[in-house]
Amino acid sequence: MNQRSWLPRLLPVFHWLLLATALCACGARAVLQMSGGYDFTWYHLPAALRVLGYDNYTPEPWIAAWLDGYPPLAHAAQALMILVTGRFAGAAAANLLAFAVVTGGLWWLFRERLALRWWLTAALAIPAVNLQLGRGFVDLFAAVWVVLAFGAVVALYDPGLHRRRSAHVLFVVGVTAAALSKPTTWPLLVPLAAFYLHVNLPPRKESVLWLALAALGIGLWPLRNLAVHGNPTHPIVTPVTSSSIAAHDPEAKPARVAPQLLALPRPLQFWYSAFELSRLEPTDEPLKWSLEASARGMEKSPHFRLGGFFFVTFLALLAAAISAGATRAMSRAPLLCAASLFAVVMPLQAGYELRYWLALPLSLALIFALAMPKWSKHLQIAFGVVFIGAFSFVCDRTKTLRGIEATDQLTEAPPAAKAFWRDHAPGTGEAFTITGQQPATIFFTGPTFREYRIIEADSRPHDTFGR
Repeated sequence: MNQRSWLPRLLPVFHWLLLATALCACGARAVLQMSGGYDFTWYHLPAALRVLGYDNYTPEPWIAAWLDGYPPLAHAAQALMILVTGRFAGAAAANLLAFAVVTGGLWWLFRERLALRWWLTAALAIPAVNLQLGRGFVDLFAAVWVVLAFGAVVALYDPGLHRRRSAHVLFVVGVTAAALSKPTTWPLLVPLAAFYLHVNLPPRKESVLWLALAALGIGLWPLRNLAVHGNPTHPIVTPVTSSSIAAHDPEAKPARVAPQLLALPRPLQFWYSAFELSRLEPTDEPLKWSLEASARGMEKSPHFRLGGFFFVTFLALLAAAISAGATRAMSRAPLLCAASLFAVVMPLQAGYELRYWLALPLSLALIFALAMPKWSKHLQIAFGVVFIGAFSFVCDRTKTLRGIEATDQLTEAPPAAKAFWRDHAPGTGEAFTITGQQPATIFFTGPTFREYRIIEADSRPHDTFGR
């Protein structure tokens, strides 16, 4: 057997081994290592514990109001993974679970039309996706359901695809799960619903049923909030909704924006962040990908809350989408649908905070994986080299395969919480008010989060835009 015959067969094997190693590492991190970041311990973990029946923790008022209006699916999935893994740290595995389910759904829908290993490669080459796969934030959990609905729209525009009923089912599942996962998915569901309506025109008896189910899935939680709180987006205040939560001090809002973005219109803020142009700012401080892209004391950094797509990956994804259209590997309507997702996000207040909008690069990754098998060998090789290079670089910089440690609530609890455990007898039923320990107040409830009744003191003006 000469080199030309065995090398093409061997390369995919090595490629799959690389992907399997990265995914297993993400899974190990998700189960073994207590997730860091503000959001997980401040409100995701407390919400998951509440699903499991833990009622001994009362978060501060603005967090409690946020959780009252927050869709339940992501936290229910985190609670499930706590039960499945037997570890509180295992809540982070909800992201990997959702990613696996959606990937399986896309494969079921497209089968051999989907270049599965290139879908995985492109997804893991996005730093914010790579980071969240093994950690307890829920942005990725919500985003993948949007991508599932987008994939269903792509399939319905393909006259050669015969699994149309499966596409309808996956669209309804996708939009319903997205709407029940995170409010930041709601703007993205509007263009998806519009294209879904368009592809079902003129409506038939069966398509009317699917349209009704999709509308119900999208509107279920906003209608619940409207009935309970009088505001479908509670506690988020929008120009057309009201809330019982007082508005955040307007003078505090610029602190959420990197200094150089203040003079830019919102659409340019998005592209500045997506292309990671803060790397060009005259500073010795490097851009480091992290879960939140922020930290205390970082407000004046040129990288504050910016980046996460990796400009090489993002440029390659945009080039892949353009090539898919130019080579007619994909019809115009799905590409316009993907463009409409970007158009919706660009003018939003937090459009530059890219971890909220992971559905955008993932939708382009799906386009790339569907177009890849239809391209010429030269184009396949060119994009393959770029994406494998980006994937390898991102895995190295995000330490995907390194630094995995077995940590839990006992190792991660702050010294003040451990001192509190020593100084107070558990199980007395007495309520203790804890001040100034955010986001670690949940640890004061005890080594298994149920020994002490804790009330978190109010720490800040109520915020009208949460995560």
